[in-house]
Amino acid sequence: MVDNSFSKSLRLLSASDFSRLKDKSDSFKSYTVSVYYRSNEDLNLGCSRLGISISTKVGNSVLRNRFKRIIREKFRLSSIRSKNIDLLVVVYRPFKLKKMSLAEFEPIFVSDVEKALTFFSKL
Repeated sequence: MVDNSFSKSLRLLSASDFSRLKDKSDSFKSYTVSVYYRSNEDLNLGCSRLGISISTKVGNSVLRNRFKRIIREKFRLSSIRSKNIDLLVVVYRPFKLKKMSLAEFEPIFVSDVEKALTFFSKL
């Protein structure tokens, strides 16, 4: 049976992990997300790890948690979990989209997350 959990070993937890990715990494930018990535082979983890950063400017806690669930689910279902890459997903809401409703914004956001994970699957 396939393990579909999102355990602590698959998460970026410490502030040093987040700062390591922000400072010394490459990035992928799309309309609603920026993804910082770096190999973690030097840490001998044997799996990819995911960190999520969402500003309070994006929306209320219900909206931010929905976006986190979407990102985690897309990560869980992608083939990137077996690669040795640390990912930091930073979600922002562009100026043009601030007046959009969630129903209008969410498909754009989901599409951007899928594009980012497809990009990393090819690495």
